[in-house]
Amino acid sequence: MRASICRSGGSVSLRAGACPLPDRPPTLGGRPGAWGRGTGTIKRRGRMTEFVGVMWLNVIALLLLGFFAGVGALRGALASGMSLLSLAVAYGTGIWAAPAYGDRVAEAVGAPSWLGFPLAGSLGFLGALIAMGILSRVLRRREKRRRRGLPRAPGDRFIGGVFGMVRGSLVVLLLSYLALWIDALGSTGTVEGLPELGDSVAADVAAAVVEAGVAVAMGQEAGSAGRALARMLSRPADSIQGLQNLMAHPGIEELRADRAFWTYVEVGAVEVAMNQTSFLRIVHDESLRGNMAALGLVSSESAADPQRFRAEVGDVLREVAPRIKGLRDDPAIQALMEDPEVVALVNSGDHLALMSHPRFLAVVSRILENDGS
Repeated sequence: MRASICRSGGSVSLRAGACPLPDRPPTLGGRPGAWGRGTGTIKRRGRMTEFVGVMWLNVIALLLLGFFAGVGALRGALASGMSLLSLAVAYGTGIWAAPAYGDRVAEAVGAPSWLGFPLAGSLGFLGALIAMGILSRVLRRREKRRRRGLPRAPGDRFIGGVFGMVRGSLVVLLLSYLALWIDALGSTGTVEGLPELGDSVAADVAAAVVEAGVAVAMGQEAGSAGRALARMLSRPADSIQGLQNLMAHPGIEELRADRAFWTYVEVGAVEVAMNQTSFLRIVHDESLRGNMAALGLVSSESAADPQRFRAEVGDVLREVAPRIKGLRDDPAIQALMEDPEVVALVNSGDHLALMSHPRFLAVVSRILENDGS
């Protein structure tokens, strides 16, 4: 009988026949590895979750593009073109209606002014979509009578397929953007059991489009505020996690606790404030500057140059100094900071729960209304 040299734990023995299989799967690189054919059928949970996240959004995007292209080819150029035009007109109407009628809608329903913008935009979108749907139906009926039952030409179907694919791209864009916010809910623990989004091409394209659109809408004069808002709206999961990590950074905590720094800022002595040790540590912390640039709080040039960072942050401090003093003297802010629930959230560092607290939202809404008046 053939003998085999077998290894068990740290000992080596000579056995008759084949060596027994180990009780547990082998490990690769010190981590639980594959057990099965090739690279294995059992993978680490994080990798599998990421793989599933990548696949589900990309596959759905491809299926939707193919579906809309096929439907567009069946319906023809006119019907597909009108559907695409309807979406474009509806989006344009919503974007126009939001700033034009946001305040009126908010006043009519008794909502804060900032909530009037999405409400007015949604109403404008739905109204334009219904009107364009009626127009599209009238034109399609005329086309049907003109064709008199004849089959569609290949060129008509091809153009319809192209229009359908473009329309599908808009739908995929909206779905991918929704997936970005679903991923944000899952990554922050707000909703459990959601798959990770992972590295999705569709999500990356949606994030780039949204960030560019928000940046254009805000304009160059918005500065760091517009840049940060664009980054938050386009990459919510990364921005929320990055903001939490930033607020928990020892350098930021030291600056927040530096009463002398904020006192100098309040009285307008920004240069003196920026010479405080707590602020200088942040200026010369390259990794912290990079994290702030990733959130859009400072420019990429400021992340690479400490002096550029100091100058940019100084401009922001000079702009907000009067507002900080006003907030400190505001009775509503004082009452908010005396609320036990708010104090507990601030001390625990749970900034997401703080930003969703009703009293906090009420104060923010009033501040925004005063700034807009």
